Amino acid sequence: MVYSPKHIYRDKDTAPAGSEERLIVGGQLSDDFEAIAEELKRTPIVASCKFAGNPPTLNYSHNVDKVECPAPGKSGYGTCRVTFKDQIPDFDLHYSVIVQPYGSPALNNHIIATVNYQDSGFVEWAYGYWNGSSWSIPGAVPSFAMICVDYQQQA
Repeated sequence: MVYSPKHIYRDKDTAPAGSEERLIVGGQLSDDFEAIAEELKRTPIVASCKFAGNPPTLNYSHNVDKVECPAPGKSGYGTCRVTFKDQIPDFDLHYSVIVQPYGSPALNNHIIATVNYQDSGFVEWAYGYWNGSSWSIPGAVPSFAMICVDYQQQA
C-alpha cells in the first residue's frame, strides 16, 4: 500500500507542552483515515473468475463479462477466452495471468494451461492434458480458476 499522510503529527511533539500546536483534532485524523481507506480499496487484481467446465458455469467472477471455450475463431476445445467487463486501464502488457485448470472425472489427468494472447479487453489461453504418453486436447472443457494481476506501478 502506498499511503502518504495528510498531516505530519511528528512535528506536534516538538511544540511546547500545553500549546494548541500539540493538539490533534478529529478533522486531521479523519483526513488520514479517509486517505488510508481509499488506498485500501485499490487492488492489483484486475480480473478473476472460477469456471466449471461441465456444465459450463461461471461460479464466481470479478470484472469478467464472459468465458468462451473454445475461444472465438478457434475450432474444437483446447482454448478459452475470458472477456473483461471493464478494459484494463493503461494496458501496457504488464499484467500477469495465472490460470489453474482442474481435473474432473472426465479429465482425471495432468492438465496445463498457457497464455497465448492478452490485451486490454480479454485474455486467451490454450490447455492440454497428459494422456499417459503425450499431451492432448481434452474432449471436454476443464474447470479452472483465473486471476489477472496488474504490475503497473502507481505513482
